Amino acid sequence: ARTVDRMPAAANGSQADIGASLGMGTQVVLDSLVPGEVVVISARGDLAAAMIGDNMAHRARNQGATGFVTDGAIRDVDELASMNLTIYAGGAIPRQAFKRFVTLSIDQPIVCGSVRVCRGDLVVGDADGVIVVGVKSIAAVLEKAEAIELVEQQMKVFINAGNSLVTAVEKYKQR
Repeated sequence: ARTVDRMPAAANGSQADIGASLGMGTQVVLDSLVPGEVVVISARGDLAAAMIGDNMAHRARNQGATGFVTDGAIRDVDELASMNLTIYAGGAIPRQAFKRFVTLSIDQPIVCGSVRVCRGDLVVGDADGVIVVGVKSIAAVLEKAEAIELVEQQMKVFINAGNSLVTAVEKYKQR
C-alpha cells in the first residue's frame, strides 16, 4: 500500500494552511510508485469530489500499480473501467477535488473505510471487497488463508458427492 490522507477543505482555509508542500501529494505518490503497489486514499468517506480520475489512473498504470482504494469518489468511470486497474471507491462524481480537498499526509498511517492502512501493507481485493493485512502479519495470514481454502475445497467435494451441508460443516468446520 501507498497512502494518501485527504479531507474536505475548510470554507475559510486552503492547502497552504495545512502544508503547501502536500498540495500535490497524491501526484507525488503516483510518480514514485513501483510495480505492484496499490494507492489507498482516505477521503473520510466524503463523496463530494473525486480522489481519482483518468490522468491519475494512467500515471499509476504506467508506473505498474495494480489499483486504487478510496472511501471517497472517483471520476472518469468509463475510462477507468477500461484500464486494467482494480479500483474500489465509495462512489462516483464528475467534480474534481482541486481546492475542494486538502492533503494531510502521504505514506503515513491512514484510516480508509474504517480500516487502518500503513505504507507497505498488503491490499487484496476481489468482487467481495478489500482486505488489508499489516506487513508484519502477511506470512501468518497467508498460511491461515491457505489452510481455510484447503478445507473449503474438501467441503465442496464432500457436498458434491451428495452429503448434506450439516454433515459437511460438522466434519470440516471447527466451531
